[in-house]
Amino acid sequence: MTPEDNTRREAPGGLLGAWFNVIVCTGIVVGAAIYTITQGLTGPDALIGAGVVVVGVVLDISFVRTLRRHGTRTKS
Repeated sequence: MTPEDNTRREAPGGLLGAWFNVIVCTGIVVGAAIYTITQGLTGPDALIGAGVVVVGVVLDISFVRTLRRHGTRTKS
């Protein structure tokens, strides 16, 4: 293994795992947003719901970036 190979680590689950992360995280974000809106926007429950949505969006962006990097690696 050369040092170049060491810097290009793949996602543990490969392409299938990257897609799985994106789909599951998107479902959690949509579900948390719908749950928070339908239960009413009062009190700490709304803050927890908003926090889950924000963290989920950040993770989803990270997962999509990983998926795109993985896709460009397989094409070359």
